[in-house]
Amino acid sequence: MSTPFSGKQFTFTQPDGSELWVKGWGNQHQAVFECLNGYTVVKDPITKFYVYAELSSDGEELIPTGIRPRITKTEKLGEDKLGLVKGVRVKLEAAKAKAQESGLPNRGSRWEERRKQFKSGLHGAAAAPGISAAPPTRQTIGDFTGLCLLIQFPDVPGTITREEVDDFCNKIGYNGFGNNGSVYDYFYAVSGGRLRYKNIVTPYYLAKQPRSYYTNEAIPQGDRARELIKEALSHLKAQGFDFSKLTADEMGYLYATNVFYAGSCSNNWAKGLWPHQSSMLIPYELIPGKSTHDYQITDMSSELSLGTFCHENGHMICDFPDLYDYGKESAGVGQFCLMCMGGNINPKNPAHINPYLKYKAGWAKSAINITPGLSVTIQAETNQFFIHRKASAPTEYYIIENRSNSGRDAALPGSGLVIWHIDELGNNQYEHMNSLYHYECSVVQADGRNDLEYSSYPYGDATDLFGAGINDHFGETTNPSSKWWDGTPSGLNIKEIGSIGTMMTFKAAEQDVSTLIETQDQGNPTYTVTVVTERNLREGTSTSTKTTQTLKGIHTLTGDVLWTASTAQPTAEQKVGDQWLHITAVDGFPVSSRYLAVIHNGQVYSKPKRIHRVASKENLTTLAEKYHTTVDKLVAENKLAYPGLLTNKNLVEIGWELKIPD
Repeated sequence: MSTPFSGKQFTFTQPDGSELWVKGWGNQHQAVFECLNGYTVVKDPITKFYVYAELSSDGEELIPTGIRPRITKTEKLGEDKLGLVKGVRVKLEAAKAKAQESGLPNRGSRWEERRKQFKSGLHGAAAAPGISAAPPTRQTIGDFTGLCLLIQFPDVPGTITREEVDDFCNKIGYNGFGNNGSVYDYFYAVSGGRLRYKNIVTPYYLAKQPRSYYTNEAIPQGDRARELIKEALSHLKAQGFDFSKLTADEMGYLYATNVFYAGSCSNNWAKGLWPHQSSMLIPYELIPGKSTHDYQITDMSSELSLGTFCHENGHMICDFPDLYDYGKESAGVGQFCLMCMGGNINPKNPAHINPYLKYKAGWAKSAINITPGLSVTIQAETNQFFIHRKASAPTEYYIIENRSNSGRDAALPGSGLVIWHIDELGNNQYEHMNSLYHYECSVVQADGRNDLEYSSYPYGDATDLFGAGINDHFGETTNPSSKWWDGTPSGLNIKEIGSIGTMMTFKAAEQDVSTLIETQDQGNPTYTVTVVTERNLREGTSTSTKTTQTLKGIHTLTGDVLWTASTAQPTAEQKVGDQWLHITAVDGFPVSSRYLAVIHNGQVYSKPKRIHRVASKENLTTLAEKYHTTVDKLVAENKLAYPGLLTNKNLVEIGWELKIPD
């Protein structure tokens, strides 16, 4: 399945016909599975059995041990005498590489081609601003009709009626199998009534062969699925089925072909008819001017659920991208969007689509520019958005919405303002959070921990949303910060974020003053300094060379006190009683928190942090030599921004912006 899964239980079939119960984490590109006792399993390439796994010495491979799990429906769990480790995983960078080479081959879906065309236009516009034509856009507004094929086998008949599937797809107010509405209801609601998407559900087609023919795992995945789909379509054509009402794009390709087959999935991951989204090898003509190309296929089992169906049609109908990380190194946008984990937390009631994709689809009820002094009341579930765009690069912006864990969002972990950082030229496979490599669409997490980028689980929590009592301020000097990806000030300064609820308020304050210290007259002034806030929140870093700051007169410094010196260090100009702090404001005006200050005899010394952008062929060893420091100090200084350094000191990528320790 293209939609990701986490801890989902599956039943695999071993070569001897025995069943193996497992839990899986991944998607159709990359996945890992454990037995219910917590031990990781992997397929033995020789015996074809799933066996317990151990980690290779370099941490890049799961090695089959040859030991077969002994879990059956009647046996107790517990394999504690194997001498193996539970829950083993390959390195994150290895998982990313495997996602690119394993699973279902990428056949170039039509929705992906449309999206590439859009992205290409954006890159062209960025390269030649004011000259290039506007990039192609496609709003998903109005009436769309997809095709839903029903297939049964001679030995596995369908158990869910065509009428029930039709209601699941199209009936207003549908509640079958515990679903919150139909597919039509979901897209109508999240689009604010602007997308009316229905499916023509076909009668059941009886396949030519028994199910085992199509699920044969010796055949590359996708081959028999496409054969089965062509069988069904050929039969419908021969019966004179009316394909004319289906919606196609400008090339004549149907936007969506959905395939339900009878019974449960009997295949192991990425084999046979394992649920997936792909495309035909070549377009299959239905009538002159209309062909099927993109498809999604899944088993019906004994019930129907909205989550996966809506996710896949988000791709096919709306050209929405996946916003999860194929290699599972990070959690993407978590459960805050259908196109990540939002369809899986409660498959019967998938979460809303994020405001960036809604905005691009033309579903915004309002999209108001944020200006200083603006006072806002914002309502949840109304597609009411507030935007702050980068003037020099309009593809980068912040977009703010109100989310309430009720209705469509009932499965969210909490309520509050969600602030999204958008770069339409980004990519949600890049969790590095630097100027070159970052998400296309990211949640600005109010707690400042960036768990979604630094961990593949969990998928977001209540402290990721802004609100009174959690985090009621978002600006240049807050954590998280409102800076652009290149580190320059955005000028966005949101304050007085109100109480959490379906109606919330906030104010856009005047722009943060980030250059105050840097632009004052130079000299050696004397200060009377008052430290307003004494908190020990950050690790301190000493400086060996200090420059006298430039303010004159009597001023109040606000900062986080790191320590008060108890010893003197002449080489560092440190005296007993010196206070080390991060400056966050001067006379109440916010300033960049990169300034580390030493207060001594009323005089302030400060030195900005040095930043190095990693270039080709550079590594931590060469950087340590260049800056006369050590690899361990570089790791310690950057562990919060790049936590992978703690486990692999050789993992440094081009474009990373590393802080250089003093």
